[in-house]
Amino acid sequence: NTARIEQGVLSIKTERVYLSQSIREVFDELTHLAQAHNIRMVNAIENPPPVLADPALVKEVFSNLITNAIRYNVPDGSVTITERHTDAAVAVNITDTGQGIPPDKLTDIFQKFHKISEKRALGKERSVGLGLYITKELVTRMGGTIRATSEFGKGSTFTFTLPRDTA
Repeated sequence: NTARIEQGVLSIKTERVYLSQSIREVFDELTHLAQAHNIRMVNAIENPPPVLADPALVKEVFSNLITNAIRYNVPDGSVTITERHTDAAVAVNITDTGQGIPPDKLTDIFQKFHKISEKRALGKERSVGLGLYITKELVTRMGGTIRATSEFGKGSTFTFTLPRDTA
């Protein structure tokens, strides 16, 4: 998606998306990764209102954020998904119990090719620093926002919003 984003040719097909279904599908896809690192995944979302977004891109956003939450966690840690909503938008929180992000690095994490440290990752996977850049671009182009908060040594929360489908 990076090339399509930069060339301005990323196709977004918005429709009604049920986030609880998207999360279940991504959890199913990432169960093996979580188990390999002994990370507990908790879906605390029951039935949020539908959003207006591209279903494939929503799954990619969830996959990128949850994969990072697993990879940059601590052994026996957890990843928890929660949500809140207003009349206009649904906000999804992905919270991990990982190492956290140093405060001086927090402002740059959505930049292209930004990496904090490979030493922080569980397992042998290597990052090229595009996941959060792509995630931010996808969320923004679907009419949403994304931000991160973190307490170094205690974990991080990534929150993204998408517009509600009010039709």
